[in-house]
Amino acid sequence: MIAKKDASTSQSSKKTKTKQSEKNTGKEKTDNDASQKTSGVKTDESNTEFSPIERGASGESVVEIQKQLAVLGYLASSVDGKFGPATEQAIKDFQNANQLEPTGVVNKKTYDAIIAAGVTSEKQEQVSFTLIKRGDSGDSVIEVQKRLAELGYLTSSVDGKFGPGTEQAVTSFQEANSINPTGIIDKITYNRLFSSHAVHYVAPVRSLSAEDSSDNVGTRSSSDPMVWITRTGARYHSKSNCGRTKDSWQVTLSEARAKGLTPCGKCY
Repeated sequence: MIAKKDASTSQSSKKTKTKQSEKNTGKEKTDNDASQKTSGVKTDESNTEFSPIERGASGESVVEIQKQLAVLGYLASSVDGKFGPATEQAIKDFQNANQLEPTGVVNKKTYDAIIAAGVTSEKQEQVSFTLIKRGDSGDSVIEVQKRLAELGYLTSSVDGKFGPGTEQAVTSFQEANSINPTGIIDKITYNRLFSSHAVHYVAPVRSLSAEDSSDNVGTRSSSDPMVWITRTGARYHSKSNCGRTKDSWQVTLSEARAKGLTPCGKCY
């Protein structure tokens, strides 16, 4: 009788172990299924949908985009992780320059283009930028002066010397391009200056005062007459069609002299 009881107990123990093993196996399977559901397709980047980044967004993704836009010269405002109007305009400028639809929204195509362009500029970012400022001279100044003259900001000669005229041209460029007007060529100013979307100089439109008559549109007053200047010339003229005065506009004589311009020998 005792032997039978022991056999029964042994069989019961075996059944219990078998059931426990099945439970453990089932639990492992459930855990594996859950793990697969958690990682799933979402871990496959090729199948992950890109969520557009647009005005009103904030966070690390916006910071990344802003940093790249700043390096590329499109964003002059601070990198704050907030997608505001300045960032939106910078995106539109980038899209226009890269043949993308200028929506101001960062979709997958725009994002990839920004990152790709940023990789190209990564080496420049790693190299410390030497400021170009008043008192400097040499090839770097010549390069800056030529570009400022090309854009219409510098009217004095390109001589490789960073003087007051060049400083004023830099300040005017910075103001027109929404950059802090320091008169110093820093990295942001340099990148914007040599980018394809740098804003060209636009001569201010002057309204006639009461003392100006319709018969004398070309003069401000007898003491401070109006003269003609050009974007790259070093002289002022009494008429718009004197010599190579293409793309000329009018300023007062005192303003022309303040810019360091001298009278044209042909028309004066």
